[in-house]
Amino acid sequence: MTLVTLRRPAHIADLADMLPGPLATGKVGPYELAARYQKLTRSWAAVAQGRCLACGGLYAHADGSLEAWFACRPEAAEALLSIARQARLTLRLIADAERVPIFARVAKGWEPCRRLARAVGLFLWDGDGAVERWGLCPT
Repeated sequence: MTLVTLRRPAHIADLADMLPGPLATGKVGPYELAARYQKLTRSWAAVAQGRCLACGGLYAHADGSLEAWFACRPEAAEALLSIARQARLTLRLIADAERVPIFARVAKGWEPCRRLARAVGLFLWDGDGAVERWGLCPT
């Protein structure tokens, strides 16, 4: 198993490298988008052998809830178990310490993301159209 450590916060270069794919709008460059994520979210990077394999974070909503996000490289597959364990512990600690719910949006029917949501300790809350909300409440 690949040794993975979490770097908090994620470096702006890690975020810029990860986010352009599905999140880039074409109107914002990767470093500008990364700077927004670094400023507006609590982020972390999963690093193995000096290379960032995945990034994740939490975005605070006005109602106090936290929305989780995650992006990874294909090479993260070999370390996904370790990444998921660390994410699960991190999300649980934050939810319990801050007494806030954490949720993530998943494209309806997208099984790889649904498996990841389950692996990090989230449960299916509800679905609306093309999106499902998975969440975790404080204990």
